[in-house]
This record gives sequence, C-alpha cells and structure tokens, in this order.
Amino acid sequence: MSTIETILSRMMNEPVFAESVFADAEKALTEYELSAHEIAKFKGISRADFETLTSSAPEERKSLATASNNLGRLIVGVDRV
Repeated sequence: MSTIETILSRMMNEPVFAESVFADAEKALTEYELSAHEIAKFKGISRADFETLTSSAPEERKSLATASNNLGRLIVGVDRV
C-alpha cells in the first residue's frame, strides 16, 4: 500500500484524522514523508468529493481498495487502475 493509500484509508477509518487533514493538511500529515506537491493535493481535495467516494454503499464501491484507488486518482491525478 502506498503512503497516499495509507493516508486515505486512515481518513476513511478515523473521522478525527480526516477532519484534521481538512482543517490543516500540512500539520496533520507531518508524520508522513510527502512532497510539497502531494501535500498540496491533499489541501485541494474537497470534503464533498471525499464523502461522496467514501459514503457509497459497499456494493457500489466494491471494496476499500477501489474507493482508495479512486481517491488516490483524485488526489494525485494519476489514471491507474
């Protein structure tokens, strides 16, 4: 699992952590070795997009990995399947 996927998984499972990322991504993500570009991407993710992708029914998103991959593409702008 990549660092981005780890962070996204943690955001999905720990609402307090997710809120801290939305409030101040740079501070919340200090424990991770991220580039300024990666931190900027987290700063740019909208709460609405995050919630849309994570709140869909399990059968719609198929798995945490699928949701994480979709969020990863949203954050890092990579079209990988």
